[in-house]
Amino acid sequence: MLETIEDLWIILDTGIVLFTYLKEQEVNPDIFGAIVTVLDNFAEVTLKSGLEFFEIDPNIYIVIKRHHLIFFATAPQKTNFDDLMADLRMVVAKFFSIYPIDIKEKWNGTRNYFSDFRDKIESKELL
Repeated sequence: MLETIEDLWIILDTGIVLFTYLKEQEVNPDIFGAIVTVLDNFAEVTLKSGLEFFEIDPNIYIVIKRHHLIFFATAPQKTNFDDLMADLRMVVAKFFSIYPIDIKEKWNGTRNYFSDFRDKIESKELL
């Protein structure tokens, strides 16, 4: 995969998980997507800005929001934040080079729709 990202989630702003790339399947994607969306909404209301990053031992979690999507990545806390953010930005750019910006309207409702993106990550075609 990428140099720094261990797990990757792409979530609609409604909480529906479109895509996951996980080292280990430890949590239900639908529950996780809902939790991330609620945390982001809470941050927007209370802090007047959305979720950007947080740390919970032993990981750091970062977020980029674009076009009604939440790109959520994890890495070990020892990971350089700038490197992690650069990798996530690369993922976001590649995603929108493959899929339309209005993906919310074009998506067929299944996670299989994004299987070729998994192939791009696994073959390291993100560069």
